[in-house]
Amino acid sequence: MIRLALLIAAIAILGAEPQRVVLMQELIRLEAMEKRTVVMFPLEQQGAQIEVKFDSKRGGEGVRASVYAKGYTQALAGTAYELAGALKAPLEREREYRVEVENLRQRLGHALVDLEVTLIFGARPGDTPPATATT
Repeated sequence: MIRLALLIAAIAILGAEPQRVVLMQELIRLEAMEKRTVVMFPLEQQGAQIEVKFDSKRGGEGVRASVYAKGYTQALAGTAYELAGALKAPLEREREYRVEVENLRQRLGHALVDLEVTLIFGARPGDTPPATATT
């Protein structure tokens, strides 16, 4: 009976849905030729996956979202310039990260970007392939 209870508990833990924590969900304004860090956060206890979704409400050339680790100038993951897009990337624990959004292709005006940044804890490595940075 105890073995059955332990087996059921193990299956529940392994089959449980990953925990999602929304770090940011808002509409931001990016001026033409602007690059902005929108959120910075540390991961202390455990690794996670980051998911960044964006939808540009105004802006002809689109915007680009990137994830950086503290102390690094090369992005861990990033999107191409798009009007709407998403990226997912694995993050290691005991590091600090930042998410940047840039509007460097638009010469005049501004872009309004609906942005959501989410951390996913407990996701299995095979759930999504790791994203790669684009230049």
